[in-house]
Amino acid sequence: VERRAAEHLFRDILVTLTGAETGWRALAQAAEFARREDGILHGLHIKTSNAPEAAARAEEILREFEARVQALGVRASAKVVENSDVAEEIVRRSRWYDLVVINQRRVHERWEERPLGTIFQSVASRAPCPILAVPGAQVMPLQRALLAYDGSPKAREALFIFKHLVTCWSMEGLILTVEGATTNQEMLEAARRYVQEAGDVHVEALYQQNMAPHEAILREMGERNIDLLLMGSFGYQPLLKAFLGSTVDRVLRVAWFPVLICR
Repeated sequence: VERRAAEHLFRDILVTLTGAETGWRALAQAAEFARREDGILHGLHIKTSNAPEAAARAEEILREFEARVQALGVRASAKVVENSDVAEEIVRRSRWYDLVVINQRRVHERWEERPLGTIFQSVASRAPCPILAVPGAQVMPLQRALLAYDGSPKAREALFIFKHLVTCWSMEGLILTVEGATTNQEMLEAARRYVQEAGDVHVEALYQQNMAPHEAILREMGERNIDLLLMGSFGYQPLLKAFLGSTVDRVLRVAWFPVLICR
């Protein structure tokens, strides 16, 4: 990938290892980030028991990890730790990394229905660094990115990363803002100008009216064949989220593409 800047945002990338086939595809997706960022993949397998079977399984996963990263041609390391609280272990370690990659399992081509407070949502709401949620259906080429932008502090962080991707990775970009109480076209235009300050970049801006945010995101991702979504983290307070869900939740339930969630 041609680079137009020397800056790297994702030099150290933590990848959770479960041994599932969808997880190995998430590893391959993480390798795309590592190659473009001159980064290192740090595999992490968390044993939840000290049983001999768990130890044998961990060794098998590490061997498979080593074989796959060698084939992918990226720098990598891996370790096994024991902790009955998987989410807590990931969150604790995430403070030392620039990006955490987690496979979001799918069942019968849909997200597995899980209650709020599960491992993924716990990590995504507490980790101090961005989270890359990968469905594991296929490895995307990362040619086009969509930024769901609402002007919030978390969305502004996503805007900063989006600018990095379209400038340093030469990705095509779309900034999508959905009409709401706190959004307007002027805010969207300011975001577009910020990205285009970098010079020769291909960025579009779209202001969508009369549509729910998650519906607008999914429609544009599909119709434009976009293969990476960037957005801020959970949009509701915990009590409200339990009843309403957030745009992130609703997108992740059906997404076929990786989602970069900015914290």
